[in-house]
Amino acid sequence: MPTESHWFRVANPLTDHMPRFLGLEDVARVMINDPLDGLDVSSLSILEQDELLVAEKMPLRPTSQNLRVGLTILGMTNGSLRLRNPNSPSGRAFVDKMVEAGQLEGLKYFNKPQAGSATLLVLGGTGTAKTVTIKQAQRLLGPQVIRHQRNEAALWVASTQLVYLFVAMSHDGSRGGLLVGILLAIDRALDTSHAIDMPKKFKTIERLAGAVIALMHSLYLGILLIDECQLRNLVTSDQAELMQMFLLNLMNSGIPLVLVGNPYAFTWMADLSQDARRLTERPPEFFHPCGAIGTPEEDDWDVVFDGVSAYYVLHSPPQSLVECSNVLKRCSGGVPGLALALWCTAQRQVLHGQERTYLRAEDIITAYSDSGFDAMRDLADGFANKDPMRMLRWRDEDVPVDFYAAAWGRVLPDVIPDAVTNPMPAGVLVEQRGSKGIKTPSGKAKLKAKKTREANKQLQRDLLNQNLKAEDMRKKGIQNQAMKGLDAMLAEYGGKKLKP
Repeated sequence: MPTESHWFRVANPLTDHMPRFLGLEDVARVMINDPLDGLDVSSLSILEQDELLVAEKMPLRPTSQNLRVGLTILGMTNGSLRLRNPNSPSGRAFVDKMVEAGQLEGLKYFNKPQAGSATLLVLGGTGTAKTVTIKQAQRLLGPQVIRHQRNEAALWVASTQLVYLFVAMSHDGSRGGLLVGILLAIDRALDTSHAIDMPKKFKTIERLAGAVIALMHSLYLGILLIDECQLRNLVTSDQAELMQMFLLNLMNSGIPLVLVGNPYAFTWMADLSQDARRLTERPPEFFHPCGAIGTPEEDDWDVVFDGVSAYYVLHSPPQSLVECSNVLKRCSGGVPGLALALWCTAQRQVLHGQERTYLRAEDIITAYSDSGFDAMRDLADGFANKDPMRMLRWRDEDVPVDFYAAAWGRVLPDVIPDAVTNPMPAGVLVEQRGSKGIKTPSGKAKLKAKKTREANKQLQRDLLNQNLKAEDMRKKGIQNQAMKGLDAMLAEYGGKKLKP
């Protein structure tokens, strides 16, 4: 078959704008984020230097994992847009059906998977560069909004295409909050008023949710990216089960979905999804601190440090970048977000001291020892020393401490003192007022605690499963043994054997 007639090469106005990359070097170049690129740092005043150091910044030099996530998002988007090619009668029919079903039947239509459905989970603890990776990956998709003119092949007089959409999960874990967030993001991109108009027309959450999916299809949305998925808004919130089912509907919608957040937020997914295979087609990307897992050869710290150290506003170069790199990794535990915070704090201290115009490794140690780093020092030390006991404060919220303990060959005690998991913040005085008795936890509190325990157990199973060999008994050995026993029983009665 000639190359030009292959389905992969068919003309498609939805992908005409997509950048063409010749190799990984081109992809990496696009994903780089250097907030100071093109700025004459030597001309900055002390106030301008200080402003840059306290402002939000997200530098990135892409590692192999960053590139892999970017390429996955690019592939998911392209694949979805090829399926919905308006030049093809089948592509037009698919989009028309999704729009009609969403508007008329509501959310229930998406209880079953639609063609083009694809999901990627991007997991990791705080400060592991998940969000900046996703935002930089969006640059691989070209402009966010495309205004198409008349196209006879697509049967368009005119059309608006929304290539990607980035939103944050609702803080309270409500479906209504997420839907409004999606509509507001669409309005910002297109200068529309859907967030005001649509809730008036579609009175129930189920009808509104279906209409929002229909709207995204009518805009040929290439991929939906949802950030800030946390334990509190997907597992322990009052509306957790409703939100979980809604996310499964989004997974079934035919629009590629990327969910970004805390690993504890997704432990329910394997049990509820009717098509877990879609979660294995694109294995979850777990962002670990540099050096936490794997061999030293797999450590991407040099790349991370290149990105962090590029954010430098002092007028003279640092003294010994090699020493600064070693000290910064030790003080930050290899967590990119903590490394950037220490790097900028150290520069501010030099800037305000006005004794010199360059950074030394000792300044990083001073920033690490400062009271402003008290809240995160145990986390950094835990990763730097591979000591899970230092990280127990984050055990049930953000960091899979039990997984790291197992990976490091450490054994956690069965009973852990409250002082370890809930240390008193520095400088806080406690006034003894006498005992008021022990308050019995409410039913709601007990339920949340149970959900948290179940989420923790499921997370450890998932992480262990990802890191075990296929023949390991802990992976599917028990299942395989059970299947063999069932085979024997069926064989005795002339039945067929089952594949494990």
